[in-house]
Amino acid sequence: MTKHKHYFYKRVRYTDLDSTKVKLDLSCFNFARVLKNTLARTLLLLFLCLLTVLPLSSALFNDSENSNENKLNSSSLDLEFKSKFANFIPQNLTPGSVATQSALIANVGKLPFQYSQEVKLATPDAALCQALKLKVNYNWYDNLGVLHQMLKYNNLLKDFSIISDTDTMIPSSKTYYSNSDYGERQHWYQYELELPKDANPALGNQICGFEIIAKAWMPQFTYGQAFYDSETLNAQITTSSWAKVSGIKFHDKNSNGVKNDDEEVLADWKIYEAKELQKLTVKATGEAQTSSDLQADKIYLVRAKGYYQADSNLRADAKYASKSPYADWADTVPDFEGLGIQHLELFMNGSAQNWGTYNSDHEYWLTIKNMTNPLTFYINDIYPTNNTGQIEVTIFEVEKETTTNSEGKYEFDLSNLTEERVIAEEMKTDWVQTFPVKGVYPITTPAIYENYNFGNRYVEPQNIGKIVINEVYYDVDDDHGKETSSQNDEWIELYNPNDFAINLKNWTIQDNGPSHTISNSNRYIAAHGFAVIAKAAQTWTYWTIPDGVEKIQLGDQIGNGLANDGDRLILKNANGGLVDQISWGTDRTIHNPSISDVAEGHSIARSPLGFDTDQASDWVNLTTPNPGTNPHSHIQVSVSEEDNNLIVGFSNAYGFDSLEYTLTYSHLYVGTYIEEAIQGEKSKALDQDTLTLPPMYLGTCSSNGIVCTPHYNIKDLKINLIYNQGENILGESVINYNWQSQ
Repeated sequence: MTKHKHYFYKRVRYTDLDSTKVKLDLSCFNFARVLKNTLARTLLLLFLCLLTVLPLSSALFNDSENSNENKLNSSSLDLEFKSKFANFIPQNLTPGSVATQSALIANVGKLPFQYSQEVKLATPDAALCQALKLKVNYNWYDNLGVLHQMLKYNNLLKDFSIISDTDTMIPSSKTYYSNSDYGERQHWYQYELELPKDANPALGNQICGFEIIAKAWMPQFTYGQAFYDSETLNAQITTSSWAKVSGIKFHDKNSNGVKNDDEEVLADWKIYEAKELQKLTVKATGEAQTSSDLQADKIYLVRAKGYYQADSNLRADAKYASKSPYADWADTVPDFEGLGIQHLELFMNGSAQNWGTYNSDHEYWLTIKNMTNPLTFYINDIYPTNNTGQIEVTIFEVEKETTTNSEGKYEFDLSNLTEERVIAEEMKTDWVQTFPVKGVYPITTPAIYENYNFGNRYVEPQNIGKIVINEVYYDVDDDHGKETSSQNDEWIELYNPNDFAINLKNWTIQDNGPSHTISNSNRYIAAHGFAVIAKAAQTWTYWTIPDGVEKIQLGDQIGNGLANDGDRLILKNANGGLVDQISWGTDRTIHNPSISDVAEGHSIARSPLGFDTDQASDWVNLTTPNPGTNPHSHIQVSVSEEDNNLIVGFSNAYGFDSLEYTLTYSHLYVGTYIEEAIQGEKSKALDQDTLTLPPMYLGTCSSNGIVCTPHYNIKDLKINLIYNQGENILGESVINYNWQSQ
């Protein structure tokens, strides 16, 4: 729409009109002097002469109005501002990229005009609009079809303007060749918007809306006078994120942390982005640190990082400890093994946590769900006052979550990152994480993070009723390899009491030292079968082991070598879950009291086979170890008292045809403990599965057995059993019993 003004003047002054534009034709006035007949003729002639010398647009009426389509009856000024494209292309800018747009300014009216251009921001304070750069070229084809480009502007978008000059006159003095884009013999403009290469990542995923305004006016005037027009080209620019993290989740079948061609991606898995919520400094001197309250509907990640000095030559982190020169880190504290595996650990809410396997960066992670109470952390040490240093605990709250798509991919936008984030994954039943090593990806600054992948290995679900450490041969005698180094020929027997086979792949065994993987390949214990584990196959040459037994060579000592005076064994499955654990001798970390130490050449074994109440009393001393056979260990032995008689019964007693037994004990007599012994032998059929020994009276009787006096203050009661098949000894066991009748 053209805006124009009409003026009516009683007297025309030279100052009212541009001296270069308005010229009065004096001949009109001279002619008026000739016509002296009447005053009316003179006035009419003067008025007509005045009209001939005024500009075409300056119809001088004393009012103001708008005219649609910039048209009057006699003339019009009409500006057209058009673009071949609806908006800038492409739309999603990243640092250093350019979006382009072109536009033509055309004259669709009758009057020539001068024009200018300027920008108006829809949101002047928007950071993206303030950062964008604009380059504008003035283009035309000459009469020979040669393209010409003239730079008209190259600076910030927010400051854009093109003032009028000889190039911004329509019609122009130039001779144009037809413009193929717009089909007109006219110049046009090319606009290039650029996001600087060093643009702040906070400008990602933003929109800048703006208008480019073209203004046209008659050459004799300024914009706003006489005829004038303006048209607007609306535009907006969007940015994509250049601060993001992305990766894939895949089935890491070989646990190497790299996706191979034969490993499928994992879709529909949750990936978390968590922000830092709170930092706590847990001093090694024992003071507890407590977090703020948590929310039950939130998921939290806890990081424990660093190590502290526990003594002049001891260091410890959240779970592991080492002695100078700090080369080997273990779950037990060197020289303090008797205090248990939880000594010097970082406790949370009063208990030890599963901080995972040892990490050389001393950085460990936990996932916390369904927790409303605050978290309290402290170092579990009976002598904390001589410690120095601290462990830094950081709590992260899950802020965003996404799921992997059909290609296993995920992505988070980090444009507005102002504090540390971590990227973590949801864990699922029957899956074990293999990558990344730390379990999560920390992110501290906005940037592009690619290939932040998560590897997981599927573990076949197993209905594991129980796998037990069934027999341990730790004190090797001369007849079974001692001369070659006793710790090379130690062995452990595992028993599977289930009705199905169990795969030992990626299971681990550990003493008070390092953990060892039992097997990196599929190794099965048959239902109700055995597996025997030793350092090397040479150990089997000292024993008669049935062919059906799974014999596994570790290639190294069990742990750091089983200690004869006291040690422990911890068995874990492929998921890292605890399956079984025992301790013997001076090591009381598992059982307290622990399983009694046995003599050289003996073994400790469960009796009956697979019997497990997590007590030291489950174990007996075998004078004749029998790896992989335990021909008598399936036998269940019951011990009871009746009228000062000891009653010993057997069930599942098949496989032997005679039993030798010796009962020994001490009792108090006239202030002195006297040792007593009762011996006997009992026969039965080989397939008979029950047996009861004759009652053994613990007292003194007359020769005819009519008068009997019971013994009192009985202690150290042991039952030694020897199982025979014909002339062959199948095995021996010792049962310790606490006499109740006093």
